[in-house]
Amino acid sequence: MSCIICSEEKGQVYREEFQQFQTVTSDCRPFGAGGELLLCSFCDTVYRPRTNQWRANCRKIYSSYVAHRQGRGDEQKLFESSSSISRSAKLVDQLLRIEFLSDNLTWLDFGCGEGHFLRELENASKNCRLYGCDFGQTPPDRFQPSTRKKYFPIDSRPRLRFDRVSLIHVAEHFFNPVQELKEIKKMLKPNAKLFIQIPYLKENPLDLIIADHGTFFTKETIQSLLLRSGYKIEQISADWVRKELSIVVSIADKFSTSPQSSCEGVGGKECSLSILKTHYRYLSDLKDEIARKKDGEGLIIFGSSIGATWGAAESGFENVEAFFDEDSARWGFDHLGIPILSPKRNIQNVVIPLDAGTREKIKNKYNF
Repeated sequence: MSCIICSEEKGQVYREEFQQFQTVTSDCRPFGAGGELLLCSFCDTVYRPRTNQWRANCRKIYSSYVAHRQGRGDEQKLFESSSSISRSAKLVDQLLRIEFLSDNLTWLDFGCGEGHFLRELENASKNCRLYGCDFGQTPPDRFQPSTRKKYFPIDSRPRLRFDRVSLIHVAEHFFNPVQELKEIKKMLKPNAKLFIQIPYLKENPLDLIIADHGTFFTKETIQSLLLRSGYKIEQISADWVRKELSIVVSIADKFSTSPQSSCEGVGGKECSLSILKTHYRYLSDLKDEIARKKDGEGLIIFGSSIGATWGAAESGFENVEAFFDEDSARWGFDHLGIPILSPKRNIQNVVIPLDAGTREKIKNKYNF
């Protein structure tokens, strides 16, 4: 089996210790233990082996996929200081700031999901012709009514080329990332640009337990992928959204495989092996904490998304009394048959299965 990025055949290291953890789907359903990981010792990429079983698992997951199921289809919110904003609204604001978004563009959101991002684009732009594609054969509800948004299934692409293409939490799902990015390049006009957002491995240990995520990126490994796929990196930042990399690229004049050294908002070379070791310890400590607290009275898990689903799977759903979530749109509803409640202060039997920075803020805010 060769590396999915650099194609080297003898450089892989099997990270079997991660198989002990429960996995979840990217739409927040439990999926059992056993997520396999490989680390390429040549290009430093972390990825799941592209076995027939993994591909079958992904097909099974996507056959009944429901994005944002806990919010009844409403997009997950980002909490910044005392306010909240939708992820798509935040991205559109940032794209306006760097003049990536302007009027009269032809724009494709590749892997558009329910259409949240295109709805924000429609509100922020004039005369842009907006397109979305995904695996479904029919347009999502948010495409109707609209005279500016059009939808097509991924397997029936029209003969169009675009000024802008966005890939928001899509590249980590690709089965063959280099080939699929090369195919997308054929859809770009000569001076077009591509916007990509992906989970940032360095800051997001919970990304490793998502069963249908196939590649886990540092700033160097996403650059390596993009350069090998024929793109030129114009900007890469970890500051737009926490735990995520936001990248702007254009079509390269010549082929290259050497990562560029300048990365806005992200400094210092990253070592995937060191990151994996750190994340393994972090997940193991969380798992141990869950085991200690699940036999106490009324286990509460903070959140109702990826980390919370994983925490509930590790503890056993019967041991969880409730989820606490700051998103008021989710209060009063259930996730996995467990109620979602507004957070209360000074509760002691609470587990916070989130990244370390967010976990510390939550503990201090609610005195957990």
